[in-house]
Amino acid sequence: MTALAAASVAALALSGCTPTDEPGTDAEQTLTLAVSSDSLWGFVRTDIGTQVHQSSAYWMPLYDTIVKITPDLEILPNLATKWEYNDDLTVLTLTLRDDVKFTDGTPLDAEAVVKNLLTFRDGGGGEVTQAASSIADAVAEDATTVVVTLKQADPAILPAMAASLGAVFLPADIANPDKDKSVVPVGSGPYILDDANTTPGSVYTYVRNKDYWDPASYPFDKLVLRPMADTAARMNALKAGEVDGAMVPAANAADIEASGLTLNSGIANWAGLHLIDRGGTLVPALANVKVRQAINMVFDRESLVKNLFQGYGVANNQVFREGSAAYVASEKDTYPFDIEAAKKLMAEAGYADGFDMKIPAITGNHDVIMPIIKQQLGEIGIRLTVDSFQLGDYFNEVFAKKYPLVFVNLPSFDDWRDVKGMVTPTALWNVFKTEDPVLDGYIEAARTSAGDEQKAAFQNIGQYLIDNAWYAPWATPHVLYGTDSAITAELSPGQVEPLIWDIKPAK
Repeated sequence: MTALAAASVAALALSGCTPTDEPGTDAEQTLTLAVSSDSLWGFVRTDIGTQVHQSSAYWMPLYDTIVKITPDLEILPNLATKWEYNDDLTVLTLTLRDDVKFTDGTPLDAEAVVKNLLTFRDGGGGEVTQAASSIADAVAEDATTVVVTLKQADPAILPAMAASLGAVFLPADIANPDKDKSVVPVGSGPYILDDANTTPGSVYTYVRNKDYWDPASYPFDKLVLRPMADTAARMNALKAGEVDGAMVPAANAADIEASGLTLNSGIANWAGLHLIDRGGTLVPALANVKVRQAINMVFDRESLVKNLFQGYGVANNQVFREGSAAYVASEKDTYPFDIEAAKKLMAEAGYADGFDMKIPAITGNHDVIMPIIKQQLGEIGIRLTVDSFQLGDYFNEVFAKKYPLVFVNLPSFDDWRDVKGMVTPTALWNVFKTEDPVLDGYIEAARTSAGDEQKAAFQNIGQYLIDNAWYAPWATPHVLYGTDSAITAELSPGQVEPLIWDIKPAK
């Protein structure tokens, strides 16, 4: 990019959400956002299974999804105008719009949707492939009708189609994974990447797709995304009015509010320790439920919420948030902070002298958290060694089954998606594929039932996970997003930043 173009991008990024007058045009409204991570792979589907999932802020302006989802988890039409299931919920029929085209003029039809769904399913891993794992087949009955046959009923399939699974790429690009990354992406979404005013890793500029079928849902004429992983830089940009919105760590929340900005909150994750080696493959001691229960009792959850999350969150001994069908209210006081009781459990399990264990950490991300974990586990004789990795390497190490436990902020979506992503024998985050026939029965009941019967099944799942201490949760922290007076934003469950369709100009 030329120096002149770079200078124009910098000026635009400083403008925030403001009208800009250009000769021969009406005033344009620009939305400028700080994004807490970069677009790790650009926009080329070199890894069908994982790429589109990683940074939704970057791809959602470019690619339509099959459906939308609201912050209240309501599924709304998008590319699909309607849908229906057969009686046993194993066949989903989608009816598509007939007026959508990719930006190169190619019609977005049922064949394109089928190509995307099946490629995601077969694409080599990651959470997108996990979301598509229940798809047995998908066929285009005609140009606007897609019939998806499931291996078994899957309540998560429609919500997944509002996210990564539902993103529709140009079929020709999917068939050409080696396409030059410098080529402007071809999508059907509300915006087009402005390549001349984009510098990967620094700033991404999008302009309105003038042929888009639903412009009213995307009121901004121009979108500017600025990757800012550094918290200080992100907060300074927000306070200086250089960006309209940014993810805010709890430690910075008071400062942001004092600056006159709006602090929006939502529930994105549960935080705590994920005891993934429950079978004792790497650390035999973890196969003993009393050891896992002891680990649950060495963390003062209320103190962690107050000091680590600055009070923005709720102490929680469960991976499901309060109000969830799988949250067991009667067990909220199970595993209180009690080091002496934890030591007793360790002794009863035969580990009075403790044992050695390793844990992975993300460099620069877990620096504050790891000393807390190391100190508290040390209270019951667990000698912890911390291995630090960069972000990409970290996940490779975890999913290669090299570590017995991890600290997580795992997404908290809805009951079934959480169970499917963490608990089922094939779940991505059930790293060692732990299973139990009793738990499997509860999962099957939750998957195939509805109403009170399904709620009872979710309660059984929640109770099982508590009794068997599959996890050592600390809290349901609040995710915080700061906005200026020019915009409003809502956060959906499981999201640390708003989805593009949930950001609007302030009235």
